[in-house]
Amino acid sequence: MNIIFIDNVIKKEDRIKLIDFFKSAKKQRQDNEFDNRTLNYDLIDDFEIKNIMNKFRWQLTFKVMKSYNEEMLYPQFLDLVEWNTGMKMDWHADNIYRDGSPNETPFRDYSAVAYLNDDYKGGITQFKNDLNEDILPKAGGAVVFPSDRFHNVSEVTSGTRYTMPIWWSKNERYLNL
Repeated sequence: MNIIFIDNVIKKEDRIKLIDFFKSAKKQRQDNEFDNRTLNYDLIDDFEIKNIMNKFRWQLTFKVMKSYNEEMLYPQFLDLVEWNTGMKMDWHADNIYRDGSPNETPFRDYSAVAYLNDDYKGGITQFKNDLNEDILPKAGGAVVFPSDRFHNVSEVTSGTRYTMPIWWSKNERYLNL
């Protein structure tokens, strides 16, 4: 299945509100890779921010369903992520390990990363395939791909990268409202 890029999935004024909110909010996730640099949609208590994220979630869901000819997809997880200078992410897939065995989220069928800004260097989403595709971040756009596609994020060499990743499942059981 193809990797697709969808332009203009989130308006500039909404991106600015999300970034400003992120900068002032207490970060939530405590682990090695995302320590203090994520905000999970479920834990955000600001109505305006939740509304922006929810609108994005459903508009993109229907675009992804149409692009991949899926009858229904269920949003599984949505958050905001900050990538400071020096940060990167190694090669991985969102539903399988490198050996092809299922990881802790085998129910994820599609993944996307929406770019909230582009005033940084590096932070390129790269895909392992015959073409070795690099997706250059474009503020307001989103890259969408099957969750079993191996990808990474190159090192952010200057500035701060803000993204809003989302995952979908074909299984209604994993719907996260």
